Amino acid sequence: MHYALKLNDIIYILFRHVNEPSVNHEPGGNVGQKTLAALARTCRLFHEPALDVLWGDLYFPHPLIRCLPD
Repeated sequence: MHYALKLNDIIYILFRHVNEPSVNHEPGGNVGQKTLAALARTCRLFHEPALDVLWGDLYFPHPLIRCLPD
């Protein structure tokens, strides 16, 4: 893996860019969220930064409520 991808600052910048609404041109708008979820599962180095960005801006409590046990 390239050295630049081992720097957390660079990873966070890239992942925030992926999650920007202007990048998600498809209807539905959650392409960035799906991409971040896939990146979190890709490797251990991407796991924490991707989840931080993914869960960083929640506009509705629905995702958190779905995480609670029934």
